[in-house]
This record gives sequence, structure tokens and C-alpha cells, in this order.
Amino acid sequence: MTLRKALLYIILILISCPFLNAQKRNDRDSLVRLLAANSVQQVEIDGTNVRKVNGDVKFLHNDTYLICDSAYWNVNMEYIEAFGSVKIIQEGTMIKSDKLIYLINQNVARFRGSIVELIDKEQNILRTKFLDYNTKDSVATFVAGASMKDKDGNVIESERGTYDSKINTFIFEENVNMYTDSIFIKTTTLKYITDLQKAWFGKKTFMWRDDGFMYANAGWYDRSHDIVNYSDNVYINSPDYEIWANEVYYYRSVSKVEMYKNVQILDTNHKVIFFADKAEYDRDSSYASLTDNPSIIYYGQNENDKPDSLFVSADTLSCYTKRKCDIPASEIVEAKKRKSDALFDAIEEGRRKRENEKKEEQVRDNHAMQRKQGPQGEKSSSPVNPMPDSVFVVPVDTTAAYADSSKVSIIDTTLVDTILIKDSVIINLPDTTKIRYIQAYHNVKLYRSDLQAICDSMIFTELDSIARLFERPVLWNNIKNQLSSDVMQLLMQNGAFSRGNLINNAMILTKEDEEHFNQIKSTEMVGFFRNNQLYRYDALGGVNAIFYLLEDNNITTVNMKEAKTLTSFIKDGTAEKMIYLEEVKSDAYPVFKLDIEKQRLKGFKWRGSERPANRDSVTSRSIYQSCRNVFSSTRKPNFPITNTYFEGYMNEVYGRIREKKDVVLIEAAIDTLAQNKDIDTTIIKSDDSVVELNIIDEKRPQLDSLEHKIFLITPERDDIEKNTVQSVIHNKKLTCREKRAIRKAKRAKKKIEKKMKSNDMDKKK
Repeated sequence: MTLRKALLYIILILISCPFLNAQKRNDRDSLVRLLAANSVQQVEIDGTNVRKVNGDVKFLHNDTYLICDSAYWNVNMEYIEAFGSVKIIQEGTMIKSDKLIYLINQNVARFRGSIVELIDKEQNILRTKFLDYNTKDSVATFVAGASMKDKDGNVIESERGTYDSKINTFIFEENVNMYTDSIFIKTTTLKYITDLQKAWFGKKTFMWRDDGFMYANAGWYDRSHDIVNYSDNVYINSPDYEIWANEVYYYRSVSKVEMYKNVQILDTNHKVIFFADKAEYDRDSSYASLTDNPSIIYYGQNENDKPDSLFVSADTLSCYTKRKCDIPASEIVEAKKRKSDALFDAIEEGRRKRENEKKEEQVRDNHAMQRKQGPQGEKSSSPVNPMPDSVFVVPVDTTAAYADSSKVSIIDTTLVDTILIKDSVIINLPDTTKIRYIQAYHNVKLYRSDLQAICDSMIFTELDSIARLFERPVLWNNIKNQLSSDVMQLLMQNGAFSRGNLINNAMILTKEDEEHFNQIKSTEMVGFFRNNQLYRYDALGGVNAIFYLLEDNNITTVNMKEAKTLTSFIKDGTAEKMIYLEEVKSDAYPVFKLDIEKQRLKGFKWRGSERPANRDSVTSRSIYQSCRNVFSSTRKPNFPITNTYFEGYMNEVYGRIREKKDVVLIEAAIDTLAQNKDIDTTIIKSDDSVVELNIIDEKRPQLDSLEHKIFLITPERDDIEKNTVQSVIHNKKLTCREKRAIRKAKRAKKKIEKKMKSNDMDKKK
């Protein structure tokens, strides 16, 4: 052999070594090794010789341990049939059952038994009756229903699925049901990566949380970061609204929701629809921000009972609610004054004042006449002192209900804002009425068939039901009437415009033709609307006006007027009657003798080209129809497989949810009481052992009565007996729900005591 051939031979040997080693490993892995057993014997079964292995049996194959009490090992046909406390352990995965058949040549362990249990590296437990596990691929497969429960009590079940141990991934298919962190999910497929704690949903995914419902065709839930995502035809509803979007993100830890593309929010309570391509909502603060082509539609009907909606758009729209008790007192006072000013009718008030002056003058004249005629000898009756408004009087017929002054009763706190405590002490409860705010910024447009407006920004609050328009606001009514000012306030009543206050540099223009405009300018103006039609306006302070007179439908004369106040009554968009309450200066000129510039008041500008001509000028979005009826028959999953393999667990889950709903009223009542220091001290000092609250729960129509009784136990009598409570509820036997409420109240009592002590400490300090 030459040197060259020898070197070539050595290289070939070196190259082939890895393949030879790999082949040896495969050969070694394909062998089943018996690591331990108490005994092994040869037996014959149906004419076939097999090895019977007994006592603490342990096999090894494909780096997988097979453990059991006993087994039949058929070496020739390459299978093992294991019995009793059967386990397969491969790295961090363990599978247990009563028995299995292990097909060695196929690397498949077929588990069968009353319960087959798979426990993965993250301590997730999957239970079924039939499961196959491939020891080479590390993949488990079930086809007859299985349920998985994690260490935190979350559950996933389906008819069939797989588990890949190498990538820590479960895949559930067909009738998939999931419960996780108070969320119930029903879907067609679900992929769950255990170490990432992340699940992906398939088509036709339904989700329930509290009173909310959701539908989508895709999405995922990242439990480690507490983020839920839904995409592809997303639909959400709750008792108050319906939502459509292309994609939704829900950040549960901070209660924040983000929605993208074709977002539509239907609020049936307020008859309003929100649109945007991006919407953010904070559940804690109830704050919603709409950007990327946002708009709002207030839908309703006009005076002819025909659909007539108000369309609003801006660069940014926001909507939020506040409890009235959380709003600064100064803001409430300011809103009350603003509404009072908006409702104030200066012209009518002036008329009443003059009428009163005339009456007073007539009374003085009558008195003077009587003095001239002499005394009449009549006795005057003693004046009756009216009771001051601040005095609180307890009606006589109600005192009997509180004859036993030891009892304290709080009555219907949702319907009254005061509480009658013993000795007629009045305590004001915080007003938790939710007040809505809507704000629009930059390029604001409003359109309704008979009214349009533009401005730079707008603010609306239910405190006064006034929309305030800022930065060169303009309003058009019946196209030819244009109202403008520095600031504009529109008062809404019963879903329609009632008053329009034009503040500073107020001007009203009425278009006669392309060149001629009736004009009124004043420091302030008030427009009066009926059925969204301007029927009267008042000009208050420094009035300048220009009107055109027509002869044979031709403009012939221009009339220029100056006055302190003016009232005009409108019919069909045209001034029908003018009233001047003070002396008026008036000049008339033939139209042709004055240049058109001299027929314009200072600040005149017709802005008709900026008027939104139709609803598409504000928003061209189509409106989705309500889907409540479509999904009304869709029910939460009842978890039949989980009830089989984790008996009673889902009943416990639903029970905890029901109990949470039962005590929510108690918690709300206690939180309300804890916010008021006077209530803390007054109620705790009651002589009786029970404080009774009657709460109206309108969200629980399934109850026989809307009235739900709650009992708080006062600290003087911790050893209250059942019959004492029964007497309070009219000798009615306590239900389990009422018993839970009482137990909850006892725990809550400790919270109140703790707050009392804290208050006492603060007073001492």
C-alpha cells in the first residue's frame, strides 16, 4: 500500500467514526433494559413465551423510565404490558395510570385506566382515560377527552389534543373550554406553552368575564404579563355597551384596554356610538381616548319621529366618568352657575321686573289713596313666619317606625341621599352618581340635518348638560343662519338643543343672497331652539344690526340699527318680528347708494364654505347592527370533562363566583360607611346588635324581590343568635346566602372597628 492510499484510508475511517458512533447510540437506545425487579420468570401465555417481571419493576428505553408493580415483557414481539402504579418518567414529565402497553418498536406507550394522569415540568396535571406517549418524540396524544389543571387552579379541557414535552406545549382541539383568572373561554383550538404561560386561541373563540362577553377568531393570553389579545372580527358586549374592532389588547394588571382599526363602541344607555382606529380605555378611571380618525354619533329621532342623528368628529376625542362625590365642589358650583346663566332669560326677566315695578307703583298709589281716605278700622292679621328651608322635620307617622330608639335603620340608600339614625340624626351619604364628560380637541365638526358647527375644541359634561365650544366656533342653522362668537355654549335638554349662548363678539348672519346678509352683532347673544330649530334670539348689550328690506322679492333698502337690546323671532329661518326694549337708532339707505363693504359690520365673515355639508363630511363610517340577539343563546362552558376528572372543582369555582356577587353589595355598603366618619361613630354606638340595610339591586332581576337585606353585626354583641336575626327578617328561615352575608358582615365589622380606632387615634393626636 502506497503512502497516499494509506492516508486516504485513515481519513475515511476518521470521517466514518461519528456515523458509527451514532449508529451505536441508536442501537443502544432501541434496546430495552430492565434496571430493577424483585423477580423475573419465563411464562407461556396463549402459546407465546414471555417474561413475567414482578416487584418494583423499572425499565429504561429512549432515556425514559417505565416503572410499575408487574409486567409481561414479550422480547420477540417487542412489547411490554405493565400493571399497577404504572409510571413513565422522561426528564421532567411523568405519566401515571393503572396499566399500559408499551410498543417498543414504535416507541409508543399506550396508557389505559380509570384515570391516566400526566404531570409536566410546570406541575400542570392532565387527566384522561386514554393517552399515547411517544418516548422518542416526547409527544403525548389523547383522543377521548382530557382536562388539564395547573397549580393555580386554571383549567383547560378538550376532546382531543397533544403535549410536546420538548417544547413544553399543549395543543387542545375540539370543544375546548378554558377557565383562567375569572375568565371563561370556549374555542375550537388552543395552544398553550407552559413555561411561557402563554395561550393562543383559534377560530370561534368566546370569552366571558363577569357580565362581559367577547367573540373573536384569533388571540392569545400571556398570563405571566397578564395581557389578553383578541384579533380578527372582535366583538365585545356588556350590559352597557357593545364593541367591534379588528384587534384588542387587555392589560389586566392595570385594567387598561387598547383597540385598533375599525373600532366601534355602541352605548345604548346614552344612545351614542363611538368610532376610531385607535381607542384606549382605563377601567379604573373609566377614561376612554379615541384617536386616528375618531367620531361620535348621537342617534335619535327628530320632532317628526324620523331618525336624525348628531355626528361629531375631531382629531382626538375622550370620554370618561366620575362619581359626583369625587368631583371638586368648586367645579360643581361652577357648573350649576353656568347652567343657571344659560337658562336665564334676560328679556323675560326685564319684562317681569317692569311688571313688578308697575305693580309696586300701583300698590304705593293705593296706599297713598288709603292714607288720604283715613283709617278703615280693620285689624291686620299677624304674619306667619315660614319655616326655614334648613330645618329637617320628621313626619309624625314615621316616628312609630323608630319608636325603639335602640335600632338603627338605613333605608334604600340608592333612592335617598340621607339616612335617618336614632335621635333624628341626619347623615349625608356620598353621591356616587356617575357623571359623564366628553372632550374633543382640534378640527371639531358637528353635523345634524338641520344644524352644523365647527370649532377647535369642545367640552361636554352631564353636570350641566352644556357643550362648550372654543376657538372661533361657528354654528349654522337651516344653512342660511350663521352664529359665531369667541365662546359658544349649547345647552342640551331631552337629547335636543335648547339654548345657545354666544359669549363675546357674538354675531348672527342670515344669508339673503350671495352678497347680502342680515347681520346682528352684540357683546352677548342667546339663541332659543325648539325641536333643534332656532325660533328666537336675544342680543344683549351694544347691539348693531343690518337688515335688508324687500320689494317684489328684490332687495331695495338696507336698514342700520343701534340699540342696547334686541329680540328677534324666527320663522322658517327668517326674522319675522323684532322687539327693541330700549331706545333704538335707525337709518335706512337705498342699497345701490352704499358700497357692499359699508353693508358689513365689523368682524363680518361668512364661513359657509367651512360648513359640514353632510354626515360624510364628519364621518363616513358604516354602523354595525347590534349583535346581542345573535349571541344571546351562547352559554358559558359547563366543563363536562373537568367535572369527570376533577370532580366538584368547577362547582367550587362557580360557587365562589356566586358568593362574590352576593357579598359585593355588602362590600360596597361597608366602603360607603367607612368613607363617612360620622357614620362610623354613630352606627357602632347603636344599642342593638343588628344594623339593617335595605339595598335595591336592579342588576339582579332573577331574585324574587329586588330588595336585598344585609345585616351588620355591631361590636357590643358578638354572640348574636340566629333567632335574633330571624326576628329582624320577619321570622323567615335563613337561606345559605343570608348566612354567608352575616358571616361576611362579621368580618367587615372588624374592618369598621379598626377604622374607628384609627379615627380616635387621629383625634387624640
